[in-house]
Amino acid sequence: MVDLAGHEVARTDLDAPKSPEICGAGWITPPTVRVVGSSAFFIDRIGVIRRLSKSGGVVEIMRVAAGSQRQPYFAVSPDGRHVMVSLMTWF
Repeated sequence: MVDLAGHEVARTDLDAPKSPEICGAGWITPPTVRVVGSSAFFIDRIGVIRRLSKSGGVVEIMRVAAGSQRQPYFAVSPDGRHVMVSLMTWF
């Protein structure tokens, strides 16, 4: 996370989700980070959604049933109090 002057104010590691393997079809991985106010919400490979604050603190928000053939999509309300998740499942 950077401030308006481009200086780093917070950092964390992210094991980003992989795109599902669909035979004969391409796929675009959805964004894994959503910025709301002064926080960044992100989802990792195993389906854990976390919030990174500008102070550098990381808090687990929720877990979803992500997997190799389940692609999670999530959104965060403008006030950062609500998270909506949908899962696309591929067979």
